[in-house]
Amino acid sequence: MSFSRPYPTSIQYADSLRDARKEIDDGARRKAEIDVKVARLKDDLAEIRSRYEDVQHRRENDREKINQWKHAIDDAQSELEMLRARWRQLTDEEKRLNGDNARIWEELQKARNVSV
Repeated sequence: MSFSRPYPTSIQYADSLRDARKEIDDGARRKAEIDVKVARLKDDLAEIRSRYEDVQHRRENDREKINQWKHAIDDAQSELEMLRARWRQLTDEEKRLNGDNARIWEELQKARNVSV
C-alpha cells in the first residue's frame, strides 16, 4: 500500500524555499529601511548636537558680556557716588565762600561809611 501525499515532496520543498526567500527578502527590506532611519537619526542627532553646542557657546559668551556689563555698571555707580560727594563738597564750599563774600562786602561797606 502506498502512502499518498497531497503534494509531492519537491513541490513542498519549492514552497518552503519560496516562503523562506520571501521572508529573507522582507527581512532584508526591513533592515534596509531601518538602516536608512538610523542614518537619518544619526544625522539629526549630529545636527541637534551641533546646535546645542552652538547655543552653549553663545550662552557662555552672553554670560561673559553680562559680567562685563555688571562690572561697568558697578564702576559707573561708584564714580557717580564719588561725583555726588564732590558736588556736595563744592556746593558747601560755594555757600561758605558766598557767606564770606557777603561778610567781607558788609565790612567793606562799613569801612567806607566810617571813613566818609
